Amino acid sequence: MDLGLAGRRCIVTGGTRGIGAAVVAGLRAEGAEVVAVGRGAGADLQLDVTAAGAGERILAACDGQVDVLV
Repeated sequence: MDLGLAGRRCIVTGGTRGIGAAVVAGLRAEGAEVVAVGRGAGADLQLDVTAAGAGERILAACDGQVDVLV
């Protein structure tokens, strides 16, 4: 399926397990640039999104450009 996401920058929180991990895999299969955020192993950005400054750290990991947030 072509969702038109090739080259788009995506952030997936909770991207290390379950549905989040499946979303990461699907977006990457579409050619999207994905930052998988999570507390566990396998995260591109290991982070608790409720921590102070988490939003800024996530944006920095994407060079301030985000097209899709899951």
